[in-house]
Amino acid sequence: MSATTPGGLVRHLITPVLYLAALLATAPAQALSVRCVGTAQELRDALVEVATIPDDVLIKIRLGNYAADDADGVFQLASAQPNQTVTLSGGWAMLLGSCSIHFQGSDGTHLSGTVNAPALYVYANGTAAKVVVNDLSLHNPDFAGNGLGSCLSAFTQAGRELLVERVTVSQCDTSSSAVSANISNDGGSVVLRDVVVAGNLAAGGSAGLSVVTYGTGVTQLAQLSIAGNMGSTASPAGGLYIGNFGSAEAWLDNSLVWGNAAGANSKDVHLWGPNIHLSRVHYGSLGGTAPADNLTPGTGDPRIVSLTDPRPRPDSILVDSGVANPHGGPGTTDVRGQARLVGPALDVGAYELDEAELDVIFAHAFE
Repeated sequence: MSATTPGGLVRHLITPVLYLAALLATAPAQALSVRCVGTAQELRDALVEVATIPDDVLIKIRLGNYAADDADGVFQLASAQPNQTVTLSGGWAMLLGSCSIHFQGSDGTHLSGTVNAPALYVYANGTAAKVVVNDLSLHNPDFAGNGLGSCLSAFTQAGRELLVERVTVSQCDTSSSAVSANISNDGGSVVLRDVVVAGNLAAGGSAGLSVVTYGTGVTQLAQLSIAGNMGSTASPAGGLYIGNFGSAEAWLDNSLVWGNAAGANSKDVHLWGPNIHLSRVHYGSLGGTAPADNLTPGTGDPRIVSLTDPRPRPDSILVDSGVANPHGGPGTTDVRGQARLVGPALDVGAYELDEAELDVIFAHAFE
């Protein structure tokens, strides 16, 4: 797992200021109940309490590592009240006794699952409910259960919304589960953006991310980096599986799916069903149902740091080559919490190189 460094905290100092300003400027639709947690048991207790709270809920998880084995149950977030927004947010820190500083990005707060449960279950259940998950890293190197998703297992229904952003899924190893992260959208609305799924093993399936949408559901995937995942020899998908059923719609924009492997005939991206739209997706291979459209695809070496660290290098084709308005939005920051737009266009994938990183290419030119 990565650790939050002093340099990383300094780099994000502007983010807490902007975040607090946004909170002051925006009045909530209803009362907000806030919980600040600093141990695995406190996190578990706050998640269980959500079902009893009629207000909107914000659970602030402080910087650190949280193992479900250290609590009396699994980490399961389930909205239950009508018209309720529940937010599970990592990256928080105390200031003068108040849990008020927020460092956006996935590298500061880590959740680990158990042998029988993923790092995080998510259910959007209440009528017209919305669930938001952000600023977390999810891990589970020991999963031996039979459910889908060794690290993340998320479900939503008609009339409900799910937003997952600035999340990293890594070190998810299992001999049984089909995927490392699973999203099931049964007629609801799902947005997944600025997410990394890298360096995972799923001997029972496709290793990376599976997103299935049913009925009239709408799923929007943007700014994803899916790389270096290893699946089973029987799986058609090494990195990303998108399945649509009924009249479901799914979009995949500004994303990297590269260097994933499973069976001999597996593909980085495997599609199934109608109404799947691709725009500026850089992949190693594509299989299954033909997409409804596939605009400006990319292939060939994307020039990333590594398969387990899929940041683009300064000379990567991913830099400044994304579409301006990806479905689901690009998010205001990348997976690290850095400003999303640097340069003339969005970068493809979960990372946006900043000016200092881009300057490296010029330094190398004079060495």
